[in-house]
Amino acid sequence: MKKFLTFLVAVMLLAMLPVQAFAAGSASVSGPDVVRAGDTITVRFQAGGGIYGGNGSVSFDSNQLTLQGYSASLSAPWTVEFAGNSFVFYDNSMAAPISGSQTIFQATFQVSSDLQPGTNVAVSFNGITLSDGKTDSHVGTKTYSVTIAEPLSNNANLKSLGSSNAQITPAFSTDTTEYTASVPFSVSKLEIAAEAEHPGAVVTVGNTGLTPGGTTDVTVTVKAEDGTTKVYHIKTKRAQDPNYVASANNSLSDLAVEGFLLSPAFNPGRADYAVYLPYETESLKLEAAAADAKAKLTMPDLGAIPVGKTTYEIPVTAENGTVRTYTLTVFRADVFQPGVEPTEPIEPETEPTTEPATEPTTVPTETEEPTTAPTQAPQQPQEARPGMGVDFWMWILVVIMAFCAGCITILLINGIRRK
Repeated sequence: MKKFLTFLVAVMLLAMLPVQAFAAGSASVSGPDVVRAGDTITVRFQAGGGIYGGNGSVSFDSNQLTLQGYSASLSAPWTVEFAGNSFVFYDNSMAAPISGSQTIFQATFQVSSDLQPGTNVAVSFNGITLSDGKTDSHVGTKTYSVTIAEPLSNNANLKSLGSSNAQITPAFSTDTTEYTASVPFSVSKLEIAAEAEHPGAVVTVGNTGLTPGGTTDVTVTVKAEDGTTKVYHIKTKRAQDPNYVASANNSLSDLAVEGFLLSPAFNPGRADYAVYLPYETESLKLEAAAADAKAKLTMPDLGAIPVGKTTYEIPVTAENGTVRTYTLTVFRADVFQPGVEPTEPIEPETEPTTEPATEPTTVPTETEEPTTAPTQAPQQPQEARPGMGVDFWMWILVVIMAFCAGCITILLINGIRRK
């Protein structure tokens, strides 16, 4: 209200200024031509005719419409203000009048979803007064009115479907969406004639170009008024060019194992490869590509990789039917079992040997007074020591024999001296 009073004061001041005269002010309202129950609509208020301001109010049936809000369309130096459903707008500078018709503000409403088709809905702008700074123009009431239209159709059915250069099977039915057709090589494009059941639906035909020696999925898409879509498919097989020679290329252009290296490195001319995995790797991602787009590549089901050696086959079938098989041998290591830490050996109480525990105590001589040779007869068996094997005892025997030989030599020398 304060702003409105400011506006009135401004109008009074304008009346005392020498202002150029303009034609009488005018106003109008506009909104969408077609409105359906549940829609959101925007109604615009326009005014012009050399005006510096104006005011009025908005009225509507709240059982039909719910006000979402107002938004101003003018910028500085103009100001637009709302108090409930009343509005006022004015030029703060009193220097930028609106000459032609211009949108002052717009009101947004939600249309009740309960309204039946044929119901009239109106938004009125009442008590419109416009000022050119010298004279007020009482425009009165401007009303936007519209009749609720039928709801948008969701009918996305075809009424008819046919082709001028192919026989489509089975016979057309609205509810049947899958069809087939066969054409000779001379037919490179399928000609389609299709009509929707509902006049507001849009029909689009796609992918009509046919591949020689292949099957093409020709589509007929029906889009209903409300956006519902339905697609009809015509799987069309075109004969191969009679002069065509099928490719014999059954090679791979790439073979790789994600995260690991092939052994040897991939070469399209080589068919066998290996890959080495640690025990912790239980699965692999194998990537392969055929050199010829018309070749068929069959990837193996790797699944869980077992420990040890496993060979997988990757067959590549050329367009002409010839097959080349690549192999991948996977070596997965067994689980690592660390050995026991080395410890000092425990000496047993006795250790059997292949040598006698004692040596002979006497050595026979040829003299009349034999001398007893020193013996090596321990009272108790010696403890076996680790490492005392056959070589050790052979060395002891040699020493004993050398000692005995020395004793015999001494006895012989003594016997000679006595004589």
